[in-house]
Amino acid sequence: MKKEPDFEAFEDWLVYHSPWPAPSFWVKDNKLSSKQKSIVKKNAGLLLDKEAWIAHVATFEKQLTLIEDEDERSRVRAKFHIRFDHHCFPDHKADFSGFHFPCSVSFSGATFGNGGVRFNGAKFGEGNVWFQNIKLAEARISFEDIDVAGNFFVRNTRFPKKANFQRASVKGTADFSRNIFHKVPDFRDTVFARSPEVARMEVPPPEMKGKRLLKIAKDAEDAAKYRKLKAMALAANDHEKDIEFFAYEMRAKRGREKGSIKWYELLINSLYSISSNFGQSYWRPASGLAGSLSLFFVLYAVLISKFLTIAETLCFAFFHSFKNFVPFLGSLFRFAARPEGHPSGYDEIFHELAHDGGPVDWLVYLGIFQNFFGLILLFLLLLGLRNKFRLK
Repeated sequence: MKKEPDFEAFEDWLVYHSPWPAPSFWVKDNKLSSKQKSIVKKNAGLLLDKEAWIAHVATFEKQLTLIEDEDERSRVRAKFHIRFDHHCFPDHKADFSGFHFPCSVSFSGATFGNGGVRFNGAKFGEGNVWFQNIKLAEARISFEDIDVAGNFFVRNTRFPKKANFQRASVKGTADFSRNIFHKVPDFRDTVFARSPEVARMEVPPPEMKGKRLLKIAKDAEDAAKYRKLKAMALAANDHEKDIEFFAYEMRAKRGREKGSIKWYELLINSLYSISSNFGQSYWRPASGLAGSLSLFFVLYAVLISKFLTIAETLCFAFFHSFKNFVPFLGSLFRFAARPEGHPSGYDEIFHELAHDGGPVDWLVYLGIFQNFFGLILLFLLLLGLRNKFRLK
C-alpha cells in the first residue's frame, strides 16, 4: 500500500493555512500577531539548534519523496514558507553555513547582532528567499557559495560592514535594489541565471591612499569587485549604475592593475577624473571649455597689449580665443562668405601685428595648444552628454 506524505509537523510552514496569507506578504514588526510571533520564535529556536534543524529538514524532504510525480512534488513544496520575520538573533549565534532551507524562507526585518552573519554554502530550495529590511548593527554578512534554486531578494538594507556574495548561484530572479553598502560588496564569480536588479543600490567609491594626483587604491581587490558590479548593471540595462561603477572601477585600478601603475598613467587617470568624472559629467568639460575661452583670452591680451590699443587688444584677444577654443571653429570663420577685398577687423589687426613685429608665432602656437585642449574637452563633453541621456 502506497504511503501518503504527512506534513502535520510542518503546519507552521504552510502558506495558505498559516497566519500569513501569501509568501510575498510582508508586515511590520508592530503588526505581527501573537500567533505570528510564536511561529517565528519556534522557527528561530529550531534554526539555532543545528542538529534539530537538520533532522527537521530531513523529515520534510522524506515526506516530499513520497510524492512520486516531480511536478506535483514541486507544487506541494511551493505551499510551504519558513518565517523568521523580525526575529532578533543573539550575538555570535548567526552562523548558518551549510544549512539547507527546503522551501521559501523569509528573514525580512530580522535583526542580527555582533559576530557576523554567515550563510556560506547554504542551499535554498525552490521558491523565494527574502532578506529585505534586515538590520545588521555592525555585523558582516556572507552568502559565499550559496545555491539558490529560486528567487533571491536582498533589498532595502544598510550594510555597515563587508557583504560577501562571492561564488553564489541564483537560478531565479535576483534583486539587490535600494541597498546601502558602506563597503563595496563582493559579487565576484557569482552566477545569475537572469539579469540581477541593482536599481538605487548605493555603493561607496574605493578608498585611496597617497599623494593627490598620484593616489592609488587602498585595496588591490576592489577593481574586480566594481568590475563585477558594472557587469551586473550592464546586464540589467541600468545605464546610470553602469557608468557609476565604471568610474569606481577606474579609481580602484589606480596603482593596482596594468595601465594605471606608472606615474604618467596615474596622472592621466586623475585628469580624466577631474575633467569629466570618467565620462559621467558633461558640466565639467563644458566648464573647462568656458575656462579655456577666458584663460586664453587673458593670455592673448597680455601678449599683444604693447602693440595695440586697449579696444583693439580686447577685440582681437576675444576673437582669437573664440576661434580656437573649439576645434574647427576657426575654419568656419575662414570659409564664411565675405566680399572680396574686405577682410574682417580680426584679419586686419592680425596683419597689423605681423607688420609691427608682434608675437605672431606665440599666437599661433598657443592657438594650436588651445585647439588640442578644446578637442579633448569637446570629446568629454559629448561623452558626458551621451552617457547622461543614453544616446547611442
